[in-house]
Amino acid sequence: MDMWFPLWNSSVQTDQFTLTPELNCPLFLFEGIGDKQKSHYLVKRYYKSVKAPTKEFVWFKESGHTVFNTEPLKLQMEIIATKKKVLEAIK
Repeated sequence: MDMWFPLWNSSVQTDQFTLTPELNCPLFLFEGIGDKQKSHYLVKRYYKSVKAPTKEFVWFKESGHTVFNTEPLKLQMEIIATKKKVLEAIK
Protein backbone atom coordinates (compact mmCIF):
# COMPACT_ATOMS: atom_id res chain seq x y z
CA MET A 1 0.00 0.00 0.00
CA ASP A 2 2.82 2.40 0.85
CA MET A 3 4.31 1.95 -2.59
CA TRP A 4 1.25 1.71 -4.85
CA PHE A 5 -1.31 4.02 -3.25
CA PRO A 6 0.65 7.26 -3.87
CA LEU A 7 1.09 6.22 -7.52
CA TRP A 8 -2.61 5.41 -7.85
CA ASN A 9 -3.60 8.63 -6.10
CA SER A 10 -1.46 10.66 -8.48
CA SER A 11 -2.75 8.83 -11.56
CA VAL A 12 -6.42 9.48 -10.78
CA GLN A 13 -5.71 13.18 -10.51
CA THR A 14 -4.07 13.29 -13.94
CA ASP A 15 -5.77 13.37 -17.34
CA GLN A 16 -3.94 10.58 -19.16
CA PHE A 17 -5.79 11.42 -22.38
CA THR A 18 -3.93 14.77 -22.41
CA LEU A 19 -0.72 13.80 -20.61
CA THR A 20 -0.03 10.54 -22.47
CA PRO A 21 -1.79 10.44 -25.83
CA GLU A 22 1.02 8.36 -27.32
CA LEU A 23 3.41 5.70 -26.04
CA ASN A 24 6.65 4.48 -27.55
CA CYS A 25 6.26 1.04 -26.03
CA PRO A 26 3.76 -1.82 -26.22
CA LEU A 27 0.57 -1.35 -24.18
CA PHE A 28 -1.41 -4.26 -22.73
CA LEU A 29 -4.38 -3.56 -20.47
CA PHE A 30 -6.15 -6.22 -18.40
CA GLU A 31 -9.60 -5.33 -17.08
CA GLY A 32 -12.33 -7.14 -15.17
CA ILE A 33 -15.74 -6.39 -16.67
CA GLY A 34 -17.46 -6.93 -13.32
CA ASP A 35 -15.60 -4.15 -11.52
CA LYS A 36 -18.28 -2.27 -9.61
CA GLN A 37 -16.27 0.96 -9.85
CA LYS A 38 -16.88 0.89 -13.62
CA SER A 39 -13.46 2.37 -14.33
CA HIS A 40 -13.05 -0.19 -17.11
CA TYR A 41 -15.17 1.99 -19.41
CA LEU A 42 -12.71 4.83 -18.96
CA VAL A 43 -9.76 2.48 -19.46
CA LYS A 44 -11.34 1.13 -22.67
CA ARG A 45 -11.89 4.70 -23.93
CA TYR A 46 -8.24 5.52 -23.24
CA TYR A 47 -7.12 2.32 -24.97
CA LYS A 48 -9.04 3.33 -28.09
CA SER A 49 -7.52 6.82 -28.12
CA VAL A 50 -3.88 6.15 -27.22
CA LYS A 51 -1.34 5.54 -29.95
CA ALA A 52 1.17 2.74 -29.29
CA PRO A 53 3.28 0.54 -31.56
CA THR A 54 1.45 -2.52 -30.23
CA LYS A 55 -1.57 -2.53 -27.99
CA GLU A 56 -4.09 -5.02 -26.72
CA PHE A 57 -7.04 -4.92 -24.35
CA VAL A 58 -7.88 -8.13 -22.48
CA TRP A 59 -11.27 -8.52 -20.80
CA PHE A 60 -11.67 -10.78 -17.81
CA LYS A 61 -15.34 -11.68 -18.00
CA GLU A 62 -15.55 -13.55 -14.69
CA SER A 63 -13.71 -10.88 -12.73
CA GLY A 64 -14.21 -7.60 -11.04
CA HIS A 65 -11.49 -5.46 -9.53
CA THR A 66 -9.11 -8.31 -8.62
CA VAL A 67 -8.57 -10.52 -11.64
CA PHE A 68 -5.67 -12.21 -9.84
CA ASN A 69 -8.16 -13.65 -7.31
CA THR A 70 -11.02 -14.62 -9.59
CA GLU A 71 -9.23 -15.75 -12.76
CA PRO A 72 -5.65 -16.55 -11.73
CA LEU A 73 -5.08 -19.18 -14.43
CA LYS A 74 -6.35 -16.92 -17.23
CA LEU A 75 -4.24 -14.07 -15.85
CA GLN A 76 -1.14 -16.28 -15.84
CA MET A 77 -1.83 -17.41 -19.41
CA GLU A 78 -2.38 -13.81 -20.57
CA ILE A 79 0.83 -12.63 -18.92
CA ILE A 80 2.81 -15.39 -20.65
CA ALA A 81 1.16 -14.62 -24.00
CA THR A 82 1.76 -10.91 -23.50
CA LYS A 83 5.44 -11.48 -22.76
CA LYS A 84 5.78 -13.34 -26.07
CA LYS A 85 3.99 -10.52 -27.93
CA VAL A 86 6.20 -7.87 -26.32
CA LEU A 87 9.36 -9.76 -27.22
CA GLU A 88 8.14 -10.10 -30.83
CA ALA A 89 7.24 -6.38 -30.96
CA ILE A 90 10.68 -5.23 -29.82
CA LYS A 91 12.69 -7.44 -32.17
